[in-house]
Amino acid sequence: MTNADQVVVFVSPHQDDETLAMGSAIRNHIEQGYDVHVLLATNGINSGARPIVGLTRTKFTDARDNELRRATATLGVPPENLHISRHSTEDGNLTIQAATDSIAWFLDRHPAAWVKAYSPHSATGRHADHVMSGVAAANLHAAGQITNLRHYVEPWLVDTFRAAHPAVRLGPERATSLATVQAAYDSYGDGYGIGHISVPTFFAAGRPDPVNYWHVP
Repeated sequence: MTNADQVVVFVSPHQDDETLAMGSAIRNHIEQGYDVHVLLATNGINSGARPIVGLTRTKFTDARDNELRRATATLGVPPENLHISRHSTEDGNLTIQAATDSIAWFLDRHPAAWVKAYSPHSATGRHADHVMSGVAAANLHAAGQITNLRHYVEPWLVDTFRAAHPAVRLGPERATSLATVQAAYDSYGDGYGIGHISVPTFFAAGRPDPVNYWHVP
């Protein structure tokens, strides 16, 4: 079996999470020849950027999805490997069950996929949707439905996470193609620039050195 035969899916709770906390890992896996996919779990409608850009709910979600498409394409993910879950919920309302349904839907099609998801461990400042998606992946792993799982932690919360969970060992991962990952960061400033409007400090802080932090179950 070659790397090209191995499916790897990155579970993104919101449009931009895949780039901010997993972008370097996504690009590195692509360069290593893996069949990389991205799975989106929510529609991103409740972003604080919506009243700023003044779009309707439908147009706002479409704009966010387009930013996701640009960013993942920049990282090198084939368009057909970007999946918007049929079980998608509004952001801020992602439940463990909805996240489980989304991941299980993908695994039904790719049962041997390696899964990359956010950490299931709570810490001050961590978005509930991030935690729920991580719990769902951890539960599927415990049930034997995921055989290879890696959890990611928000780079801007690494110190807080380590303080809350000192026994959890985090491994850093840097991009082998720094300019490509930085370009994915920049793509969230194109068009309506919703990503940069939503969390400008996260993009500004992470772009110069987009390190991803992960732990195993």
